[in-house]
Amino acid sequence: MAERVGESHYGAERQETEEEKAERIVAEQLRRRCWRETDLEQQRKGDAQKEQVAARLRRESIITLKWIAYRLHMGSWTQVGRT
Repeated sequence: MAERVGESHYGAERQETEEEKAERIVAEQLRRRCWRETDLEQQRKGDAQKEQVAARLRRESIITLKWIAYRLHMGSWTQVGRT
C-alpha cells in the first residue's frame, strides 16, 4: 500500500499513506538531531530546527499544515505556512 496508490483507492487509504510517510520523515529528523519526542514539546514553537522539519514535510508530502503544527508542537498552523 505504501508503494502505490491507484485510482481504486479511497481518500482514507491515501491519507493513511501520507501520514505514514510524514511520520517516517519526523522519526528520521528526530534521530538526525538526537532528539526524543519530548524535545519537540520542550523546544520553542518557532524553533529553527522545527521549521526545517516542517519545510521538509511540506516539500516531500501532502500532509496538512494543521497536522504538521500539531505533530511538531508548533502552535497555530498559520505559523507553519510561513516556513
